[in-house]
Formats: sequence, structure tokens, C-alpha cells
Amino acid sequence: MIVGMVRGARAGSALGVVGTTIGAVAGGILNLLWGVTSGGLLGAQAGKLIDENVIGLYHCPKCHLRFKA
Repeated sequence: MIVGMVRGARAGSALGVVGTTIGAVAGGILNLLWGVTSGGLLGAQAGKLIDENVIGLYHCPKCHLRFKA
């Protein structure tokens, strides 16, 4: 989050003190949101792989064949 604040502050420094403050806050928020979003996407992909390969298999007790549920 601090890295985003520094980047935002540098971008806003052309507008003076107010621009630096606004840039730092916006950069911190965007960095936090991007981190949460990327973590959520990685978690969703991992969950999908587990669901397709482990939980999604059904073993028939009569004919002993495996099916994707």
C-alpha cells in the first residue's frame, strides 16, 4: 500500500501539496484494491482446479466408472 502511495504522491506532485496528498491517498487505495482483486482471482482459479479435479469426480458404486459431476 505504501508503494502505491509513493507512486501517487509522485504523480500528484506537479499540482503542489494538495495534488501530492490526493495522489498518495488515491495511489494507496488503488494499490490495495488491485492486491485484493488479484488475490481473489488467484483464489477463484485454485478453487476451480480443485473442484474440477478432486471434488468433481463421481465414482459409481455399481459399474465402478468415474464421471465428472
